[in-house]
Amino acid sequence: MSDIEELQRRITAAMDQVAFGLDKLGAASAGPAEDTLRQLEDERTANAQLQERVRSLRTKSEGELAALRTQVEEGDARMTQLDIELQRVRRANAQLSRMPARRCGMQTPKVLENLTLLTRRCWPNLKACALPVLLMWLKRRQSLPAFSR
Repeated sequence: MSDIEELQRRITAAMDQVAFGLDKLGAASAGPAEDTLRQLEDERTANAQLQERVRSLRTKSEGELAALRTQVEEGDARMTQLDIELQRVRRANAQLSRMPARRCGMQTPKVLENLTLLTRRCWPNLKACALPVLLMWLKRRQSLPAFSR
């Protein structure tokens, strides 16, 4: 009988250990501490704020990028137009340089009118550099009266 009592004591001790372990698991699974939950909520709030900030910065940068692309495209178009006008003036200048004044009809009013129209059309670009040189060249070649814009 002493063997039965010994086995009963061992079984009871094992059952007490199992019960103690279950109590520990029950207390641990009851949920995280309140402080941990508060910290988790604070981190979630900070994360949401940062995501919103990133979203607004991305939207702002995309808008600025689109505006800059538009400016570059407009500048390219303007540069192309100016290049076309410059090539036109260069061709006209080359033609005038190759021909004597009387042969190309520089004394006719129609040529002077065309030159005046060309000058007015290209005035913003020619005003600073090319126009004074062109006018001096024409005056020397023909003794033309000065004409204004």
